[in-house]
Order: sequence, then C-alpha cells, then structure tokens
Amino acid sequence: MRKITYILAGAALAVFMSAGAHAEDEVNEIDPQKVFYGDPGSFEKAAEVDLREAVRATPEYAEIERRNLDTGTGSYWLQIERASNRSLKVVIDIGQESEFDLIVEKGHLAEVDEDIPVEDITEKVVSYIEERR
Repeated sequence: MRKITYILAGAALAVFMSAGAHAEDEVNEIDPQKVFYGDPGSFEKAAEVDLREAVRATPEYAEIERRNLDTGTGSYWLQIERASNRSLKVVIDIGQESEFDLIVEKGHLAEVDEDIPVEDITEKVVSYIEERR
C-alpha cells in the first residue's frame, strides 16, 4: 500500500503543479496521473474532483498560508506533499465507501470523451477534509 500512496502523492503533486496547463492541448486518452482511484479501463460510475481545491482545504495548506512559505523552500514542498497525501486519502476513502469505481481530476474525462457521465465530488471531498481536521 505504501508504494501506491507514493505513486498517488506524485500524481497529486503533478496535478497541483500543472495548474497552468493549456486547455487547448488535445487529449484523447486517459492520463494515469489524473486517475486517483479505480481502473479507467473498467468502470461503471465515475466521479471527478478538483484536487487543487481539496489540497487548499487542508490544514497543511493553511499552514503554508499562515507562515507565508515560498515555493522555493523545502518547508513549502513538505507541506504540499502532506496536503496532497491527506487529500488523496480522502478521495480513496470516498471511492471505497461509495458507488464510484473511478475518480479522476475534474474535467479529465470530458477531455477524453464528453459523453462519459461523471459526478463532481469536490464539495464532498472538501467537507471530509474539513471534518477530519
């Protein structure tokens, strides 16, 4: 499980850092870095989450803001990693406890195929994070 956690944390950091990605970049297949839970090759009910918003709801991110940490510092990146891990743990918990068998970065499935029905669970993830503080 530890290996999966590190892989997911890396994926979360990649999503967090890619906030400036261009919308016009053509995507026609699933990006594994944007899959947080489940198997994109076999799913029945998909959800999406704005992971950046979830990370910003964590106490670790609040600490970054409180201490006014600069992105060029190790302290900043340690807090971002902790915030990402916390957010992903909540996403995985929701996936395991719900009917969703695939959870991806918000908007990613629409980039792949606009006809895939997907439910936004960002508010639910943020609520779980705030409840668990």
